[in-house]
Amino acid sequence: MEYKTQMEAARLGIVTDEMKNVAKNENINVDIIRERIKEGKLVIPANKKIIKEKLIKVLDTV
Repeated sequence: MEYKTQMEAARLGIVTDEMKNVAKNENINVDIIRERIKEGKLVIPANKKIIKEKLIKVLDTV
């Protein structure tokens, strides 16, 4: 399936590499990340052109 945004992917049930990276960095289950993106409660501040540079922690608590 094709998607353009993280939210669109989350709504389709797709776990993206970006979601996996955030989950790994935050030590949180990737399904929680996907669900929060789907609900509009979490965004991954990333630009596809520079996504490989550096990921930052985006969650304070679970």
